[in-house]
Formats: sequence, C-alpha cells, structure tokens
Amino acid sequence: MRYAIRLARSEDEASDLLQECYAKLLGLSGFAAITNPQGYAMRVIHNLAMERFRKAQVVEFAPLRAASEIECMDDTPDSFRILAGKHQLERVEEAIESLPERCRVALVRRRYEEQSPREIASDLGISVSTFEKRLARAVALVARALTPATPPVDATGKSLSGIEKIAF
Repeated sequence: MRYAIRLARSEDEASDLLQECYAKLLGLSGFAAITNPQGYAMRVIHNLAMERFRKAQVVEFAPLRAASEIECMDDTPDSFRILAGKHQLERVEEAIESLPERCRVALVRRRYEEQSPREIASDLGISVSTFEKRLARAVALVARALTPATPPVDATGKSLSGIEKIAF
C-alpha cells in the first residue's frame, strides 16, 4: 500500500490501484509459476499507475461536427487579389508590347502559341541558336520591366536583392 501511495499521491487512488492489482493477479491462470510474487505485484502496481498517468495526460477532443455544419474556406481570391492580378497582367502585356519586334515574335510564338523552336526558326529564316538568343533576350527584357525600379533596402541602406547591377 505504501508503494501505491507513493505512485498515486493520494490514498484513494492508491486503494484503487491495489484493488486493480488484486483483480489482475486473481485473473492470472499461472499464478503459482511466479517466483517473486511481491516483486510481480509491485511491477503490476507500477504499470497500472503509469497507465493512469498517461491517460490523465491525454487531451480529450470534442466530437466532430457534421460536415454540413463546418464552414469551409472559400478558395476564390478576394477582390484585392483579383485587382492585383489584373494590374500584374496589364504590366506583363505592356512589357511584351514594348519589346523589339524580333524578340516579341519569338516570345509570343514560343510561350503563347507553343510552337517548337525549330518551326519558329524555320518560318523566320533564322537558325535555332539565333531564335534562342532572341527568346532569352525577350524574357530578360520582360523580367527587367516587371522588376521594381529601386530594389528593396534594409535599415542601413544596403540592397536586399543581393544583385547590385544587372547588365543586359
């Protein structure tokens, strides 16, 4: 009983532990085979106390509500995101329109019309290598047009972009 009280920290719980231990021991079919009954009983009391301790640590959750009662998040973008998206699309269109004719044709035919580089180069009468250079230049010019004019800076005035100067 003293061992159960040390584990349970109250006499009532210790008494409950002892009763559970007796019930387990009486339920054993091979009780006579136990060589150290006192040690076995102490181990059973210890295991029962630890089991109660673990159960006391478990947080009980409220039952789940019916699926019809749960408010689902709306995946549609809010008005700010829609407006920002439209503004970004306008900026991309302006950037593409401001490209040199050769670069614009290369970009539009490859990225929007999804034609193969070989087909485009053949139609324009240029090599595939030249086409790829025009496409790369078009992408770089569009990226530059969409990049803010001044890179973000930290409190000391140092550039946060990590790129000091880009030459095209």
